[in-house]
Amino acid sequence: MGLALVSIGLLNFGILQSAREHLMRQRWEQLAAHIDAKREEVRDLLWQFERQAKFVAEQSALERWAEQATNGTLAPAEQAALRHELERATSTFQFFGMHLYAADGTELASTDATTSGHRSTDREAAIRAALGGKPVMDDVHDEGANRQLLTLAVP
Repeated sequence: MGLALVSIGLLNFGILQSAREHLMRQRWEQLAAHIDAKREEVRDLLWQFERQAKFVAEQSALERWAEQATNGTLAPAEQAALRHELERATSTFQFFGMHLYAADGTELASTDATTSGHRSTDREAAIRAALGGKPVMDDVHDEGANRQLLTLAVP
């Protein structure tokens, strides 16, 4: 009888261990699937963010105003139109703020929403994008109040 109880106890212990291992493996698979899904969501959001910024940057009027501002020939009315276009794009795409920089890093226009503490980082990203001829995504900045900013520069 004692041997039967020990056998049943060992059998139950074996079943319990097997069930734990199966459950643990199942949880890890669920976690891996969840992480992969979140990674895809983040990738899609960053791609959308980049596509929207490119759309704004490739507007012919914006390119013309940027060239005129760089040359110093942008009239006050056009400067106001440029700022209005940047504000409209910021609102439409729900960006925190937008800055327009010349290739040398000179700020040409801004929506004034971004704090001055991030402007140097934004300027550096804009210079790298202009030199490289392709979009540059910079690090995430902590803005405080549970708000984080990501700098994206498009040439």
